[in-house]
Amino acid sequence: MHDLSSLGITRPGQIFANLSAPQLVEAALARGEGVLSSTGALVARTGKRTGRSPGDKFVVQRPSAESAERVAWGARGRLPAGPRPVCARRDRRRG
Repeated sequence: MHDLSSLGITRPGQIFANLSAPQLVEAALARGEGVLSSTGALVARTGKRTGRSPGDKFVVQRPSAESAERVAWGARGRLPAGPRPVCARRDRRRG
């Protein structure tokens, strides 16, 4: 038995560890958690509130990086931020 209490998981039920991708797909299909697409990919419907808000994503702008010229700054919430403000926001969210 795995002790997951340090992660806040006190009654995990059955635990599957280190499954291969095909085994994970098989398990998801058996549990009714998804279906296979016409290309064989697993498609899972996750509900309304499982996506991330654009406001939850941060992009660090580094002038010397190649991405500095390729990122569409300002589009879709891509506001430039330095490493320190991003770390401070991350730490506040972790509380």
